[in-house]
Amino acid sequence: MKGIRAILMLVIVFAATLQAQAQVFSPYKSPAEYDEYRNLDEALKEPDKVQRLVLRRKGYKTIPKEIYKFKNLVELDLRGNNLTELPDSIGLLTKLQYLNVSRNELVKISPAIGTLKEITYLELGQNALEKLPAEMSGLSNLEYLSLWENELTGIPYTFEKLDNLKEIDLRSIVLNTNQRDQIKESLPEKTVIFLSPDCNCKQ
Repeated sequence: MKGIRAILMLVIVFAATLQAQAQVFSPYKSPAEYDEYRNLDEALKEPDKVQRLVLRRKGYKTIPKEIYKFKNLVELDLRGNNLTELPDSIGLLTKLQYLNVSRNELVKISPAIGTLKEITYLELGQNALEKLPAEMSGLSNLEYLSLWENELTGIPYTFEKLDNLKEIDLRSIVLNTNQRDQIKESLPEKTVIFLSPDCNCKQ
């Protein structure tokens, strides 16, 4: 009987883990009508038609200037490059709803990102960010924000203005109790926060 109970407990724990993982960061669903472009040269042939651009692992150290020609761009995926910053020009992509710049080398984000009012999903995970611009509070439609595995010690208090923010992922970031409390105070009450266990660091 003990063996059966142990197996049942493992099944329950495993199921709970899967459920918890499923709740972390609801995936963005791209509208079916968006054609996906994976080659910059091909996209530039008809720039006005480009709404979804996926340029992963291209070795970019800066965002190609050609990208700003896509005035109707709704989704931009630049994960797995070598970008070190999101420059002021990111503010030109005013129709963006989805931006993924995870797995880069970001250390700086321009305050201009706060002008992207249409963004609902922002993926900044696995970078080297130590701080975030307070202007990000201007992302009034933001629902999902991933910041996991960065070098952050907190977030701007202005984030309390992100009324539509449903989830924020801060896992794999070393934070002490005071820093965790500051983060909770800086977000709307309804926002679900995903954190790794307390580091028990000196306060």
